[in-house]
Amino acid sequence: MDAALKLQTFARRTCMERFDHWADIYSLMVRGDRDRDGPDYTDEAYAVFPRYNVAQTVLDHIETLDADALPDCEQLRTLLVHLARNATSDRTRPMANPIQQRAMADEREVLASLFMSVTASELAQVKPLFYRRVLDARAVHQWREAIAATWGAPDGYWYPLSEKTHASLVALELDRVDDVQLQARIKKFFSANAVRRVIELREYDESYELDGAAAVLSYTGAEGFWTAPGNEWIVYCSHEGTITLGGAIAREIGPEYQVTQYDPSRSPHWLADSH
Repeated sequence: MDAALKLQTFARRTCMERFDHWADIYSLMVRGDRDRDGPDYTDEAYAVFPRYNVAQTVLDHIETLDADALPDCEQLRTLLVHLARNATSDRTRPMANPIQQRAMADEREVLASLFMSVTASELAQVKPLFYRRVLDARAVHQWREAIAATWGAPDGYWYPLSEKTHASLVALELDRVDDVQLQARIKKFFSANAVRRVIELREYDESYELDGAAAVLSYTGAEGFWTAPGNEWIVYCSHEGTITLGGAIAREIGPEYQVTQYDPSRSPHWLADSH
């Protein structure tokens, strides 16, 4: 890695680690019923969750920078400091609570200080991190148009929650699948077919171009579509515990999961479970 990539990697990993640190603290707070005071957050909560919101927001902005085309190291350092202090999102909208505002401001300065002060010798020790680039709105729109044209996949519910739009589609019911094994099998498909990077389009929050080896094709609260340049395959994870495979990945993986495939002749589990 050159110096600029090492610096971006350092900044990304710093944000990830700080997000995990504060999210873990907040999770302990929730388990101890210390996060809420009636309908509002407690002062303790206001001092914590804004910090991981800042870390995630700064990370998202850092990852709009293409690691394959970074500015020189010192230009990048100036930009990273600016992002630490100024990157915004819905997560970082100021609330009336002064504790929340102080927590956000403090987290921003911590990140800015770390980005400013990291030395060349420290950067020399930085280990590589998987490629991930946040897609801008135009790229997301182009990819959604491409998968709609090829697969009939809309920006919303898809098969099996709506009609089958491509002959190759196979839907698996995830409550009948070993998810760890399935993720490993998908990664094997990527490796065997030289799928180096994938496109991940989410219902909300950021969408990405990222290393196939780092992709996790699962429902996170936001539905997801995955494909790759060439648009020869597609994966869709739904709200209702299904994963749909199309194209090359369906032809290769689908037959291995015949007993867990969605059967349109019987009532779907997501309808049965609701009664």
